[in-house]
Amino acid sequence: MGRRVRQACRRNPRRPDETAGVEAGRAVGVSREDARDRDRLALPAEVARGVRRRWPERGNVWCESVCGEMTDLCRRQRFRPVEVMSARYGFVLSVEAAEGRRLVVKSTPDPGGGFQAVAAQQLAVLGIGPAVHEVWESETGAWTVMDQIRPGTPSIRSPLPALVAVLRPLVAGRQSNAAFPPVSAWLRDRLHHGDELDLPTGRSVATREERDHALAILDELVTDERRTLCHGDMSSGNVLSGPAGLMLIDPRAVSGDVEYDAAVLALKAGHSVAELVRLLGADVERAEAWASIAIAARV
Repeated sequence: MGRRVRQACRRNPRRPDETAGVEAGRAVGVSREDARDRDRLALPAEVARGVRRRWPERGNVWCESVCGEMTDLCRRQRFRPVEVMSARYGFVLSVEAAEGRRLVVKSTPDPGGGFQAVAAQQLAVLGIGPAVHEVWESETGAWTVMDQIRPGTPSIRSPLPALVAVLRPLVAGRQSNAAFPPVSAWLRDRLHHGDELDLPTGRSVATREERDHALAILDELVTDERRTLCHGDMSSGNVLSGPAGLMLIDPRAVSGDVEYDAAVLALKAGHSVAELVRLLGADVERAEAWASIAIAARV
């Protein structure tokens, strides 16, 4: 499962001098220009708004401290900041480390951030996610250092064979971390409460009738829902082009049926759910049931 999540003792995150694949003492030199760039690291305004709405108290504390923590981390490890990357609920920074190696440093106030990093490690083991080098938690959030996927182009609209290939390692049913809740529990909560704070752009909450119908279908599915690794968030920004095929980032840290991931991926990609799932060799009827739930839950 990779390195254990470590709890930091101080407000600013600390990392050991020796890391897997990151050489702390022999990284990129720091110029005055680099130092000025680090001082200018800024949390995107839309991220700050999002985390403060979603986790008011925790998000506010994180917003006030994350830029300083990120700057300190870059100084200690001699990472050269390259660019702030797009994210909804995190500060994600592309950095250059030793010998020009490109890494991504991510911090999030999401209470489930530590488990999400563990799920990312599991995707890496399966060969469908970037290598994760470090995971730790500060007092305000979870931190992850991982390889940057290159070219990293959002590619959810890829042809069916490419989408099937990235899902296939999940079909074998790798056992998830026992602490990962089932994706059905997350969906049930969305269907009950509507979750107006986390809707896709331009979407509104489904009607009560539509959500009640989806809940009835969900009740049938959970009687034999699997507890294997499930990505759980097949959104457009989480399916990227890698050097040898598609790769997945930012898993939700849930367990569940591969048919759920397949259904959501097909919906987001504009493909037929039945066609994708048939090529995958999974249960078409089950996937179509998950698709109807995902639509009602506005995932």
